[in-house]
Amino acid sequence: CGTRHGTNELVAALNAPQFDPRTPNGNPNRNSLCNRSVQVRGPKGSVNVRIVDRCPSCRYVRVLIRRIEQRSI
Repeated sequence: CGTRHGTNELVAALNAPQFDPRTPNGNPNRNSLCNRSVQVRGPKGSVNVRIVDRCPSCRYVRVLIRRIEQRSI
């Protein structure tokens, strides 16, 4: 999404199948999903993260989040 983020920010990368259709003219920095907040749930609870990147290796409905957030969920 073309932005920098601090180590304490809760951020994630969205899978390419859901991210790419919202990328105008192939420019991911203008993707309408950039900086949107999503709730990620896991067995320990949930966290709200901001979408800030694309994850080409993630499957549909998957997000890649930083390890610190993974411990919370």
